[in-house]
Amino acid sequence: MLKKLACVLALVSILGCKQDQKLPNNFDYGSISNGVYTNAYFDMRFAFDDSWNVQTPEEMNDIANLGTELITNEGTKQAVKANEINTANLFAAYRYEMEAAVAYNYSIIIVAENTNMYPKVKRGRDYLDEAKKMMQQTVVNYTFEDDYSSKNIGGKDFDVMTVSGNYMDASFSQKYMTTIYRGFSVSIIISYDSNEQLQTLENLIDQIAFTEGSSKNKQ
Repeated sequence: MLKKLACVLALVSILGCKQDQKLPNNFDYGSISNGVYTNAYFDMRFAFDDSWNVQTPEEMNDIANLGTELITNEGTKQAVKANEINTANLFAAYRYEMEAAVAYNYSIIIVAENTNMYPKVKRGRDYLDEAKKMMQQTVVNYTFEDDYSSKNIGGKDFDVMTVSGNYMDASFSQKYMTTIYRGFSVSIIISYDSNEQLQTLENLIDQIAFTEGSSKNKQ
């Protein structure tokens, strides 16, 4: 049950698939060394707490796939799977091992989705509007705050959607933080069930920095 709950919390692919839409050849999924995640494509650096359970690329894909199977109906599932070529799971970490006997395994996930073919998606809230529509089609009982807020993360302005949810009688809260950068939505998703966990996650987010300027040819 704990692993299933963890899997439903990842953001699924949101935008509909368009012909010839894919990740660019110079796209970077990032790398981890000595407790620091770096990504050259997004000029991103994230010094995280390496006591957390950081997922490998294979584990991130498995979690995303299982989450899609668990919470989507057949029509929504096909749309999500068709768009997987546009989506990159960049980073995911859970406070504990996936099967740990804890009340709630809070987490942080970073995911990017190609938006170049969607000119109406100009800022984070445009993407979050679509995310909300997709989430409302899942089997999770979501409740959304009426308005978006905003947050500066590492020098970039993100729009923030705050959500509470219930899945199989387990309740949780989430914040979806999204910006549009270099033709992609970049989303940071945190999942928690207490103010103490939220504060810990926000402290982690404070370690994210965007060091724009190392390359000018990634648009």
